Amino acid sequence: MGISSDRRRARKYIREKLALPQGRPLTLADLVDAVGAARSGKPIEIVRRRLAPRVTGFCAVQPDRDVIVVDETAPPFLQIVIVCHELFHLLHDDAPPDDGPIDQETARALMPGLGADMVEMVLLGRCLAGAEDHDAVERLAEIGGTELMQMLDLTPGRAATGAYTWALENRRPGV
Repeated sequence: MGISSDRRRARKYIREKLALPQGRPLTLADLVDAVGAARSGKPIEIVRRRLAPRVTGFCAVQPDRDVIVVDETAPPFLQIVIVCHELFHLLHDDAPPDDGPIDQETARALMPGLGADMVEMVLLGRCLAGAEDHDAVERLAEIGGTELMQMLDLTPGRAATGAYTWALENRRPGV
């Protein structure tokens, strides 16, 4: 399947699953709330922590809430990209169940900045599953996350995310 058909599929899926506010700019908080509502009203908590090198973020599913952990050292704009990517995983139900095949020692090594309670929540089963499944899931999450991000109003202003617009306008080469 090509990228154009994947984008159409992701947009259709988002339209079917999310009830987004109309008539005003869409904020990241609106998007988080909409995904939470689509997941039976379960709240989504965004946590920023220092993660191991090459780990930018992940999502964890708990009975009472979903958690998205984002590398606090990532630039502000990249943090939004990461959150949107993880939101699509949650929306698409790609986050593995809490009995994913990862042991605590491995999880702590991957995410040294997290407390033991968060390590307990880490559900990286999709990363340890078959390579073909992992690639397809990640490809769709990259495309779906990009589609979600493109819905956000990144213009400066009270209702928007001006800090992220600033990050785009003032980025260094290679970022």
